[in-house]
Amino acid sequence: MIDTNSSLVVLDVRNQTEYDAGHIRNARLIPLYQLQGRLGELNKTDEILIYCKAGGRSTAASQTLVDNSFLHVYNMLGGFEAWNKTGYPYYVKYSSIQEAINGASEGTKILVSSGLYYEHIQVNKSLIIIGENKHKTIIDGSGNGTVLQVKADNVSISETTVQFCGCSCEEFRGIYIEPHHQNVNITDNNIVSNGIGIEITWGNGAILARNNITQSSYAIRASNSSNILIQKNSITLNSDGADLLHSTNINVSANTIYNNAYGLYIAGSSDNSIIDNLFDSNQIYDIFDGGQCANNSIFHNNFVLSISYPFTPDSANSWDNGYPSGGNYWSNYTDVDLYSGGHQNETGSDGIWDHPYHRTGGTDRYPLKGPFSTTSIVAWNETVYNVDVVSNSEISNFNYSANPQTLGLQVGARAAGFCRVAIPKDLMSAENTEQWIITQDGEPIQQHNIRGDDHYAYIYFNFTQGTRTVRIQKVNAVPEFSLYPILPLSVSTTLLLLVAYRRRLVTTHKEPV
Repeated sequence: MIDTNSSLVVLDVRNQTEYDAGHIRNARLIPLYQLQGRLGELNKTDEILIYCKAGGRSTAASQTLVDNSFLHVYNMLGGFEAWNKTGYPYYVKYSSIQEAINGASEGTKILVSSGLYYEHIQVNKSLIIIGENKHKTIIDGSGNGTVLQVKADNVSISETTVQFCGCSCEEFRGIYIEPHHQNVNITDNNIVSNGIGIEITWGNGAILARNNITQSSYAIRASNSSNILIQKNSITLNSDGADLLHSTNINVSANTIYNNAYGLYIAGSSDNSIIDNLFDSNQIYDIFDGGQCANNSIFHNNFVLSISYPFTPDSANSWDNGYPSGGNYWSNYTDVDLYSGGHQNETGSDGIWDHPYHRTGGTDRYPLKGPFSTTSIVAWNETVYNVDVVSNSEISNFNYSANPQTLGLQVGARAAGFCRVAIPKDLMSAENTEQWIITQDGEPIQQHNIRGDDHYAYIYFNFTQGTRTVRIQKVNAVPEFSLYPILPLSVSTTLLLLVAYRRRLVTTHKEPV
């Protein structure tokens, strides 16, 4: 029930001491002796799962709720003792997280209860540290030093708030991955009001993902490091969003980098990928090149409401992914889209402006006509595919059906809109353009353009004002002459064979054995 119902209320009716020693994740504590007076804290229409130590108090609590007209009440038989014996996880309110780390064995998983912990923690062994709730499990550095220091390989830290380490001028960090450690995962955390939010130096093989990093001097700083994934973070209201210093093979993707002074600062770094990020309203620069940068790939990003995008003139970086994949969306660049093709000299729109966007430090040869986005589609074989979209309109309600192969979506625009959908060929592919049928509210869309490369089919179409249902269907090609001549011949041949077979049966029956 807990895994499948995110709105389920888990109610612990033991006392505070029992709860602190171990409880189910995000369980709400209302001791049995307080329950009658605190019924107003619960919603009578919610599904409520109640547990205690062994089942006695939860039975009484269940009866109290039923007697007070609660509609969906469940009593967990055997209570927390049965839960624990089964090996299910539980969270502990530690007096000190550091003491729990010191007493843990290598590879142990430490589940930290919600609470406010004033500590400076050193993780000096391979551990998995998971907070109960990233908004309520709070580690506070009191403004006088690095909050979490990672001093080992194979460490994972998630679902916590790390805050108030102090000033970056003293090199204080929220989370610091010390030199020469690898396979460190920092995921799903709130990193708030620190000098440096997360820093990794001389590291290899780290994942920094799905963190909310805000109100810091530097959100993320990677120096002299390689093979780092910086993905799906929300980086807002910092001085520097992310700094890449003398680093290689860093993948910066699908991050929201909003309202910082500098969005991304990159210096002395090469062979990195900066893909599918939103740079929005950064006050000075979205991306600033500190020099000596080369072979960085920067494409499918959305640059919105920004002042400028400077790279030094001697930088040798790529600002697009070739044709027809395209480059970036620049909100301050407008052109015409009358042509298509690698040289933009073939008739028909394709979602790419007809002329390159020239800027200091490089040229985006194929600037996108609208914002870029990616949606995940689950296919019939449970495989997840990413479908890329370029559009000036709201896109929603993606769906996929296998028979016939059809991708559906809803588009909405206050005026006539356009959309370019990049469909992985492993999901849907066709040998020629005639095998694609594109409809708007059931009617064929005549204005469309279909391109392809080794990995994607790029389908561009226009649609009329309003909310529309679009379906992109792949059909098998059938020769024009094949259907009607072959069908009667097939039926006749089957009848002849059937008659011959019946005659054989009759003859066999008459002859003696």
